[in-house]
Amino acid sequence: MSVVSRSRGSRRHSVPTTFSFALPRLFRFALPRLYQHPNLFVEFLAHVRDRQSVMQACGLFAGCLLLGGGTRGGFLSDPVLQLLSIPVLVFVLPHVIKEYPFAQNRLGWILCAGIVFLPVSQLIPLPPWIWTNLPGHDLILANLSLLNGNLPWLPISVSPSSTWLAALSLIPPLTIFLATVLLSNSERFSVLAVLVMFAILSVFIGLVQVGGGSLYFFAVTNPGEAVGFFANKNHLAALLYSALVFLCPWVINLGSEFRTEQNNRAAAYLPILVGSAGLLIMLGAAELITRSRAGLALALAGGLASAASAVFASPGASPKKIAKWSLLAIVAAALLAGKFGWEVMDRLATDPLQDARLPLARTTFNAALHYLPLGSGFGSFPSVYGIFERPTDIMPGTYANRAHNEFAEVFLEGGVFGIGLILSLFVWFVHKSAQIWRRLPGAKIKQEILLARSATMVISLLLLHSLVDYPLRTGALMAVLGVCCALLIRPKIADTASPLALAGVPASGSRRKERPASQVPGNAPWRSDPVRPAKSMKSLLPRERDDHRDPPIQEIEWPEAWRSK
Repeated sequence: MSVVSRSRGSRRHSVPTTFSFALPRLFRFALPRLYQHPNLFVEFLAHVRDRQSVMQACGLFAGCLLLGGGTRGGFLSDPVLQLLSIPVLVFVLPHVIKEYPFAQNRLGWILCAGIVFLPVSQLIPLPPWIWTNLPGHDLILANLSLLNGNLPWLPISVSPSSTWLAALSLIPPLTIFLATVLLSNSERFSVLAVLVMFAILSVFIGLVQVGGGSLYFFAVTNPGEAVGFFANKNHLAALLYSALVFLCPWVINLGSEFRTEQNNRAAAYLPILVGSAGLLIMLGAAELITRSRAGLALALAGGLASAASAVFASPGASPKKIAKWSLLAIVAAALLAGKFGWEVMDRLATDPLQDARLPLARTTFNAALHYLPLGSGFGSFPSVYGIFERPTDIMPGTYANRAHNEFAEVFLEGGVFGIGLILSLFVWFVHKSAQIWRRLPGAKIKQEILLARSATMVISLLLLHSLVDYPLRTGALMAVLGVCCALLIRPKIADTASPLALAGVPASGSRRKERPASQVPGNAPWRSDPVRPAKSMKSLLPRERDDHRDPPIQEIEWPEAWRSK
């Protein structure tokens, strides 16, 4: 009698039910093999439901970058953005309240409430005996006195319609801030991938615009200049250096991982490294094409600071490496920009004080003193500035739509409460930045720390840019600021991100299904939630077996009495 026995280990391993789809490591997400399931529609809805948080955040952020390029918006662009933001806000607000209760996050909720309440408070109607005694309302009183009637109730704002528009414009950036706060680490990388992709797309649109094309999205714009999806070339420059600061550490860390890998495994990452470095150089060259003095200076400072942060965090770092590779990148970007580099150098040689920025800021400050302490109302700058403009400051063919200094304009429109709110936000930002940049002795810098540090750099660059321009008056760059502020807040869901995740690797499953992991001390000093230790690149690759055949049949020791039969 012959008996055949097969071991349990001989069973073939089941094939995973998901596969990865990647756009050169900038955006990766897992798609289920729906054709293996009988009910495709139900499986598809479950897949969308598991990823609805990151899909909403990325979709709204893309909408802001696409439609929010103007200070006053294009045709129906601002109302469309606000209508798109309201459903997302209704969805994320209960979750934010649940995960970040007021008792544990008082400062954050007070600051958010202050941002909303300040413009809304300027729209509350006041009785005549109050608003007639407010500074700066004498001109309104003189005009209404000509009617010989009872004085109506009026708000603090001298231009209520503009203040309404300014208040409504805060809905998209606040919504994208709350939506990004809810995301896990790997899901936040996906939002930044949207920023990088829109920056690259804006570069190609800018090349068409410089080449004589009529691909402009706003009637009032810089004709013949590269503006991308914006109305102002300086705002395109702000988007480019924001993407550059986030992309630079990813490229450096990818190069570090590539150098430490074996030849057979490193060859798979070489095209990604070369392509990412090419994108980084292209963004630097596009800064020259915009011909923005502030944008070029801030991009150079941000790129060097971001590269230094990533290089010093890697083993074997030295200042010579930073100087060598930074110089090569600058030369490559200048050669790629071509003739635009010479034009920028000629423009930098001119005196920046010859333009109207200083007269604008001086007149705005004088008008702000006249409307103290409550201000003239947000959005009222175009209506108020002409009253205080001196004849010697008027430039032919120009129109002062903005103060080209965000802080002076907030001082005029918001008064002492506007400046107090800015100072409070600045103190919160400095406190968070100090926690993020503090490195514990012997701590190993992780990708998420470099990501948060890049967010602090972008916020600093936007604040510096606001001293000479008005980037934060656009919906797109306000959304970028909202995303960066959200990156300073620790996520409640701690998941595992690959070493290459700085480019964007969203979670493969629902963020609600993720479980907390063991704590790694010193990895993220600004966090209190546990973080999983990051896996090495080799552990992320599939393991190969030398023998893929079934194991041989095991020999069984039969009893001697059985063998005789």
